[in-house]
Amino acid sequence: MTQENKAEKALLLLNQKSEKALAIFQQLANENNFGNGKIDKAFEQYISRWKDTTRPGVLAIASEAVGGKVEDIVPLQVALSFIDVTMDIHDDLIDGSLSKKKVKTPYGKLGLETTLLIGDEYMTRSFYYIYQCISKLPNDRQELIMKIMNSFLSEVVNAHISEIQLKKIRWNVKPETYLQVLTKKAAEIDGRMKIGAIFSGGSEEEIEAIGVYGRNLGTLLAVRAEFADLFEPDELFDRIKNGCLPLQLLYALQNKDYSPKIRALLSKDKISSNDSRELLKIIQETNTLPLLMQYLKSLENEAIQALSKLKSKKERGSLELVIASMLEDL
Repeated sequence: MTQENKAEKALLLLNQKSEKALAIFQQLANENNFGNGKIDKAFEQYISRWKDTTRPGVLAIASEAVGGKVEDIVPLQVALSFIDVTMDIHDDLIDGSLSKKKVKTPYGKLGLETTLLIGDEYMTRSFYYIYQCISKLPNDRQELIMKIMNSFLSEVVNAHISEIQLKKIRWNVKPETYLQVLTKKAAEIDGRMKIGAIFSGGSEEEIEAIGVYGRNLGTLLAVRAEFADLFEPDELFDRIKNGCLPLQLLYALQNKDYSPKIRALLSKDKISSNDSRELLKIIQETNTLPLLMQYLKSLENEAIQALSKLKSKKERGSLELVIASMLEDL
C-alpha cells in the first residue's frame, strides 16, 4: 500500500465515521434561527459548507477502539460539533479573517459583535447536548468526561493566548516555541478521543493509551496544516501579515545564509504562486527539516506503540491507518 493510498483511505474512513453526525449537526444548527434574515442566511450558508470530519471521526474511532459502536457515539459527535464550529468561528475573529478561499466568513459578513455572540450561542447549545448525551452514564464516567472537557478546552485556549503573544514578535519566533503551541492545540484531539473512550466504557489503561495516541495525532495534524498553508498563497500572505509564520518557515529562517532571501519574499506586498513555490524550494535547500521530520516520526511510532495497551486488536487497524497517513509528502 502506498502512502497516497493510506491518506485516501484515512480520509474516507473519517468521512464515513462522521457523515451521519454531520448531517444531524447541520440540521440542528439551522433549526433555531435568529429572527434576522441576513444573519440566518449567513449562518445557514456557513453551516452548509462546514464539513469537518476529522474531529468527529477521531471521536468515533476512539470509541470503537474500546468496544463502542458508531451509532451510539453519534449524539456525542453532534454535541461536540457545536464546540468545534464555535472554535472555528472564534479563530476567524482572532485572526481577523474576513474571507477564506475567497468566500466571506461570518465575521466578514456580519462583523465582530454579531459573530462573537452567535459563536457563544453555539457553545451554550453544545453543553446542553453534551448533558443529554452523558446523563444516563454512571456518575464517575460523567464526571470524568466533564473533567477532560474542561481540561482540553482550557489547554486549547491557553495555546491560542500563547500564539497571540507570539504574533508580536512575528518572524523572530523560535520554531521550538511555536511547536510547543501546536502541541498544546493538539489537546482538542487528545481530549475528544479520551472522551470517546470513556463514553464507551474503556479501561483506565485504554483511556491513557488513547490519550497518548490522540496528543501525537493532534500534533501531526497541526504540522500537516502548517505545510498546507505554504501551498496557499492567500493563506500564507494572511499569516505573514497577521499571524505566526508556518512552522517550516520559522525553521528555515534559522539558516543565516537564506534568512535575508526569505525575509525579502515575506516583505512583498502580495505573495504569488511563484513566490510560494520559491519559499518551498528555499525551505528544502536550508536543510532545516530533517530534525523536525525525525521528531514527527517519533510521534507516529509512540502513538502506534500506545495502541498495544488496547485489549482488542480488531479496531486498531483504523487507528494505525490514520496515524500512518500523517507524514505523507512532508
